[in-house]
Amino acid sequence: MMNPTDKASGEITFVEQNAGSHAVGIVGLNNPRALNALTLAMFEALERKLLEWRERAGIASVVLHADSDKAYCAGDDVKALVAALPSDSSVEAAADFFLHEYFVDYLIHVYSKPILCWADGIAMGGGIGIMNGASSRVVTERTMMAMPLPSAWRTYSFGLTRKPRSWPACLTYGRMRMGRKTNRRSALTWRNLLKPSP
Repeated sequence: MMNPTDKASGEITFVEQNAGSHAVGIVGLNNPRALNALTLAMFEALERKLLEWRERAGIASVVLHADSDKAYCAGDDVKALVAALPSDSSVEAAADFFLHEYFVDYLIHVYSKPILCWADGIAMGGGIGIMNGASSRVVTERTMMAMPLPSAWRTYSFGLTRKPRSWPACLTYGRMRMGRKTNRRSALTWRNLLKPSP
């Protein structure tokens, strides 16, 4: 039985799927107008729910996926972030956004329960950030991964924190750090995508 538990303006959904005496917490990204790009409200809701599920003995594991078909997650919703910035050039709204984003990335990295990320479709920037820390990461024939931040702003993204262990994987990792696209075949050479976190 599936029980909806919470949502953030419809952009992210939380469902508990019963599995015997336990349940699986299912997170659905549902912001199709922006290819499931992440807003501040989505990060805040995800943070609250992950902390809640971590403390509940009845939740055995967590699944991250997209509710819509076009993309897994196209990164941060920059348009929504810019719209939230005040006209006086204050950076408080942006600082709050990235504070929540990077805490969620960190929380997923150190989560005490298994997290499976089903990255079907476009996965970019912040989408890779919440994917990379999951204990199990799945890519499909439709997966297209990219880190646009290095090419746009000439800086690295927090999401690429797990370093590869093999030379072919280093090439894929390097391409992504330079802001280039990579597909499922290239992503599979980055063997850590399919290995549990240490």
